[in-house]
Amino acid sequence: MAICKLLYTSISMGMFTSIFLLTLISLDLYTVTQHPIWSWNHHTVPQAQKLAVGVWLVSFCLSTPYLAFQETHMLDGGRIICINNYALSRDWNGDKLQGMGRWVHLSVFMVWFLLGFLLPFCTTMGCYGW
Repeated sequence: MAICKLLYTSISMGMFTSIFLLTLISLDLYTVTQHPIWSWNHHTVPQAQKLAVGVWLVSFCLSTPYLAFQETHMLDGGRIICINNYALSRDWNGDKLQGMGRWVHLSVFMVWFLLGFLLPFCTTMGCYGW
């Protein structure tokens, strides 16, 4: 189960890090072209390092649901697969737990959609002027 959790967390971190770094590149290009004097006075290596560390930390935070909800499940043929169980219980048949799992899944999806797609997309489009 640990490999399953680490694999999906790593994939998710790579995805979010790529998205956020591309967004930062767009913001940097915008500031260099639209505000060159401010950009010249405020670009420093320590600031860039802090932004890169911040991107990795935010990516890790957005990837932690895989650490909590990813688990292994054995199929009939003895094959083991990794699946998401948002109910936080091994009891898959309980109606109350399934309902709660749907709400948790919806919440995680909305946060991922808003922070991992919509915000970077709108930021990048804003930087390039639609």
